[in-house]
Amino acid sequence: MSQSYPIQVRLPSELFVELKEVASSTNQTLPAVIRERLALASFFHQTVLSLRADLALSGALPSARGLAGHQPLHPAVLEGMLAEILMTLRYLASPQKIREAQASVECGGLPLWKPR
Repeated sequence: MSQSYPIQVRLPSELFVELKEVASSTNQTLPAVIRERLALASFFHQTVLSLRADLALSGALPSARGLAGHQPLHPAVLEGMLAEILMTLRYLASPQKIREAQASVECGGLPLWKPR
């Protein structure tokens, strides 16, 4: 049996309403949805840290340039990492947030990425 460490957290009203709706629509309790979201956030945080380390070792980050003995990652691996990150973010983001991000990209004069 896993141990529980109850904590109290004050949520912004918009987030509370969103989480309540998710809980209701998935037939879960609010604490279960919050635990699930925290676990997912922790997983993605660890994944991002790992990707940053890989990018630093590849020399793709300025702070890693000039490190002796590092093996650069193949460009296809870097493209795969980027595609995976983008697809994961699209899976997690609402359609409205995706449209907002795309509008920002277009304002910057960059082409939009579209999954195949």
